[in-house]
Amino acid sequence: MDKYRLQERAEIVTKFIENNHSIIVTRRKLHQKYPNHPVPHKTTIYRLHANIQQYGTTADNPRSGRQ
Repeated sequence: MDKYRLQERAEIVTKFIENNHSIIVTRRKLHQKYPNHPVPHKTTIYRLHANIQQYGTTADNPRSGRQ
């Protein structure tokens, strides 16, 4: 699983919103812009969008456990 940087996550969500919440169109646009990178899975796009709506950020929450 690839980790996306915050800037990449913001771009994924922006493309998703610009394309009227269409996963297919969003993935196509991202593939056109970055042909050598794997496109994010639909659940990744939905999760990032949900995080923006709920928390206002695409950053990961801190992990619990030993430091």
